[in-house]
Amino acid sequence: MAKQQSFADKVAKASKDKVLSRAVRLVFSYKSEKNAWKFVDRMIHIPEGQNENEYINKIIKSKVASN
Repeated sequence: MAKQQSFADKVAKASKDKVLSRAVRLVFSYKSEKNAWKFVDRMIHIPEGQNENEYINKIIKSKVASN
């Protein structure tokens, strides 16, 4: 029996289903309530079509506000 689906077809199908994003390492510091510096190191995924600066600033503000 012949192979019905090639690897290229499989990759093309998988790329249609995925939401495209860009991975970025985000490293920042902030001063805690106890007057100590805290460092945060995270990998974030920026969705396709989203402004990178706005998205990163939103994440930083939410992280600093939660601590």
